[in-house]
Amino acid sequence: MIQEPDGISLISFWVPFHILANIFLVIALVMYWKEKRPRNLLLAVLGLYLLIRIATFFYFVPEITDFMNTPPTGPSSVALAARADQWTTLSWLRTIGEIAVNVLLLLAITKPGKESGKTA
Repeated sequence: MIQEPDGISLISFWVPFHILANIFLVIALVMYWKEKRPRNLLLAVLGLYLLIRIATFFYFVPEITDFMNTPPTGPSSVALAARADQWTTLSWLRTIGEIAVNVLLLLAITKPGKESGKTA
């Protein structure tokens, strides 16, 4: 699925996606900078997002690149299977972090309803 010549291009999807995500995050920070709650949530988003991107750059990308370059017809090894299992497990943790980023974003850009104190 990820290997040439018929595999999907991970770079052509993820690079533009993260460029846009970064641009929109900066726009959101500028728009909400004067409001304490959204600003603090967006700064938490930025910190978590950067942490995930650093882990992706230093661990996930090199590993997936190595997996992509491993011949699919080559012999399977216990070490390769263990690396793939570890990558999958850590990827689940990264996914949880991505979900947290999205929840924090939603909390940052939504305003809680104001109670008027009047009853209908």
